[in-house]
Amino acid sequence: MDHQHRTMIAAIRHGKLDAKLQSLLTGRQTGPLTAPGHAGASAVPPPAAQAAQAAQVAAAVVDTGTIARPPSPPPPLPTPAAHPLPPLPPAPARERTLDQVILEYLTNEADQEQLVLLVEEEEDLELGRKAKLVIRARSSKSGKPVDGTQIAVRMISTVAEPAVLAHGRTDDDGLLAMTFDIPAIGRGTAALIITAASAIGRAELKHLL
Repeated sequence: MDHQHRTMIAAIRHGKLDAKLQSLLTGRQTGPLTAPGHAGASAVPPPAAQAAQAAQVAAAVVDTGTIARPPSPPPPLPTPAAHPLPPLPPAPARERTLDQVILEYLTNEADQEQLVLLVEEEEDLELGRKAKLVIRARSSKSGKPVDGTQIAVRMISTVAEPAVLAHGRTDDDGLLAMTFDIPAIGRGTAALIITAASAIGRAELKHLL
């Protein structure tokens, strides 16, 4: 409709519709017009009325020469009480980056008390030797020793079944000294696995032989 309106205005400015407008105006002016209070008297519209009629006709004429009809009014909008608007969907949760996940994990781990194992002393931790091992157990949060921690030393290898070489509990200072024999193996690789369990959690140390 906007395109037709602009085309019509351009045609009027260039005089392309003068003849059609004149014929329409002439058709409307012919025939007797009765003025109020003068029965049977014919009247011709004044120039101002003719200009107004011309503007109305020009606004109604389209390229095809037909009279444009005004569009039908849109249907009334429903009232909020009759048709309430649906609630807005929740905003999507922002995805966390890997750095944020790692930082959150480390923060949570730092806030929680955990068992820490420290090797205070070690001697001859080799295959086929008598070894000595001193282990200290302490709290990660307070740094205090954790007494009564159950500690076990196992040997695993690629050629033999796992075997427990030593075990015991820490004293009041969180210390445990152990002396044990490490079997010799002809081939393959082996390692010592030191596991600990206490009231505040578990811990583990590994040593490749």
